[in-house]
Amino acid sequence: MEAGQGRAGPPAAAASAEALRAAERRFRTLVEQSPVSTQVFAPDGTTLLVNRAWEAHWGVTLGQLAGYNILRDPQLAAQGVLPVIERAFAGEAQAIPAIRYEPDRTIAGLGAVPYRRVRAVIYPGKDDAGRVQEVILQHEDVTERAEAEAALRRSEARFRALVQHSSELVYVRDLDGAIRYISPAVERLLGYRQEELLGRDRTALVHPDDLAAIAGQIARLEREGAPPGPLEYRLRHRDGSWRRMAGTAANLLDEPSVRGIVVNCRDITERKRAEEE
Repeated sequence: MEAGQGRAGPPAAAASAEALRAAERRFRTLVEQSPVSTQVFAPDGTTLLVNRAWEAHWGVTLGQLAGYNILRDPQLAAQGVLPVIERAFAGEAQAIPAIRYEPDRTIAGLGAVPYRRVRAVIYPGKDDAGRVQEVILQHEDVTERAEAEAALRRSEARFRALVQHSSELVYVRDLDGAIRYISPAVERLLGYRQEELLGRDRTALVHPDDLAAIAGQIARLEREGAPPGPLEYRLRHRDGSWRRMAGTAANLLDEPSVRGIVVNCRDITERKRAEEE
């Protein structure tokens, strides 16, 4: 019985070793074929493996990473994400917030990709005893999205600066007719403070005799997306008088589905009075 057990030991060990090698091959194949940029680290922070998606993403090969250690990366430390990465090496899966990363600042001469804006997930691979054997980092490229959002913020800032200092009255109304924004010129032209008109129906200030014409042109804009011709109408001043206004209305979005309307108008009361005289 003992002799038989002794003869069964080596084949069992060999089968176990082969199963381990097969699992390693499957893991490497999975990483290599993945379209997600993936980097695998040893427990000391050095790189063990990168896939083709990672090399294409960063413009760097595994051979160019000699001496790189993620736990000693000054860019990651400067951007405050190194403690998050250290927790992954200690055994906890983590999400890394979006940062801007420049490969050439870490390893001189890597200029194929000047920078990327990325966010990532990083998680440990453990053995049966719970010891960290490797750490896997996967990137998501958010460069285009981040730059589009930054461009939108700049555009909004320019728009606000333009209307805040415009001598003409600018207001934005949504599809239910409520005023969502009105420029500071309203106080000079109509005597109201901005906050008095926000959320109110735009037509509350329009002369009753002008409501039908204005409603028809706005309905056309909402229906067709094409801007109507110049609008002339009267708005009630805070003192009860009527001011003659000339303006234009435009779809706030460049698509048929209108989500809001921006109106730009100027006071032509004195000009009309002079014409009538």
